[in-house]
Amino acid sequence: MELSTKPRILILDDEPGVRYAFEDFILELGYDIVGLASTTEEALEVFKKTFPDIALLDINIDDQENGGIEVAQQIQKIRPTPIIYITGYAEQNFDYAVETFPANFLAKPIVNKEQLKHPIELALHNFWGASFRFPNLVGHFGWLHIRKNLEKGFDLRIHQTDVRYGKASNNDIELYYGEKVQRVYISSQKFNETLKVLPPSLFLKVNRFHFVNITHTILRNNNEVFIEGEEENIIFKISSNNKKNVLAKLR
Repeated sequence: MELSTKPRILILDDEPGVRYAFEDFILELGYDIVGLASTTEEALEVFKKTFPDIALLDINIDDQENGGIEVAQQIQKIRPTPIIYITGYAEQNFDYAVETFPANFLAKPIVNKEQLKHPIELALHNFWGASFRFPNLVGHFGWLHIRKNLEKGFDLRIHQTDVRYGKASNNDIELYYGEKVQRVYISSQKFNETLKVLPPSLFLKVNRFHFVNITHTILRNNNEVFIEGEEENIIFKISSNNKKNVLAKLR
């Protein structure tokens, strides 16, 4: 999925005047807008199609109290994303809103771009972090979110069950996934740090260079496992340090 070089923003507000004012302010700040949504359904539809880098959500949408918060809950199940709530009732919804771990909480009216500038910058900085310290692989609600370009947000999303195996390659990780097996490189990703992201009930370290998805792996003998490939089986040696755990999981 190609991403803009600028942060891309989703806006949800049921007041047309507010939506278009936000659009003007955000474009003046130099950001891109992926959608101006007026309903919770529209916001989720736009989110699933565009995967924005940040979402600005009005909390109360039409007659749907806390509709923006419910959108945030759904968004975080799809893909971790910084959220900024904007509402005319700052105190009324605060306790419920914080349960979704928003990046910021702004009270209306928003009358100029400066009121949005620093909250958006801070939300992006704190969430995505500096490229040297922010992980390029995050596990969230059964999905792996992979950042291939250090200057952008996550640009690949793979369900954990689709991953077949992983391989350490210098300081990177090669991840193999999908029915028609594809490979993705995750740069500057340590092998043991990758295993911490993956659920131990599903993934298993077989040696110092390889881990496998248990559901795709068959025990060949006490020293080897294999994964069925499209053209040939892929065989991995079991290291002595991992043998006990591998045999216990795969026998």
